Amino acid sequence: MKISSSFVFITKTIGKRRLLQMNFFKIILLIISINTMLFSANTIVLGSFQESITAKKYLKNMLKSLKSNEQIVKMQSEHNLYFAVRTSRVPKMSMVTLEPFNDRRVLKNVLEAMRTIRSDAYVITLKKTIHFCRERIYS
Repeated sequence: MKISSSFVFITKTIGKRRLLQMNFFKIILLIISINTMLFSANTIVLGSFQESITAKKYLKNMLKSLKSNEQIVKMQSEHNLYFAVRTSRVPKMSMVTLEPFNDRRVLKNVLEAMRTIRSDAYVITLKKTIHFCRERIYS
């Protein structure tokens, strides 16, 4: 039994299309993962408040108490970390954060150290968009 040449041609064409679709899918996934890496950052949230004034007062008091904690001060200077008050427009809220973290090991170590002071500190990934505006940076 002879296979017609048109059947072979159709099979080869479908195979090429499927290969192109698979490569296209892989490229899209690669772009999404690169976008996520470049435009997001891990952040430790130390507190959330409804008003930014309350968040700033909280951070000011926390910074006074952190000066005596040598471990956190050392990590902050070694890894160029800073405290910030981030405010969102919708829903209206403010967060006191410690950021940015690009290394998971550093994030884990700093989080453990911060939990000795703030047991409810947690990690979130903030996308670098206008949803959270950094109002003021504290060192």
